[in-house]
Amino acid sequence: VAGVHHHLSQEIAIRYGYTAILVAILGQLNPFGVLAAAFFFASLQIGADYMHRVVNLQKALVGFIQATLVLFYLAGAELSKRLGR
Repeated sequence: VAGVHHHLSQEIAIRYGYTAILVAILGQLNPFGVLAAAFFFASLQIGADYMHRVVNLQKALVGFIQATLVLFYLAGAELSKRLGR
């Protein structure tokens, strides 16, 4: 994209930064973990697009699932740290 237009437009890069932060958190900055988390988040997004077309389910449900997943992950990491594991 940057090679054709010589800049990144807002229409293309909308909300990718936030998803990248979540992927990095869940992947624990490990290359294989980030790859697995990115695949999982991409599957969620593609599944949400499909469900929106077929069943007319709201796309916002994916954001809720992602937020819930990250909150549970962070809560589990904090609990593990407090218990000394």
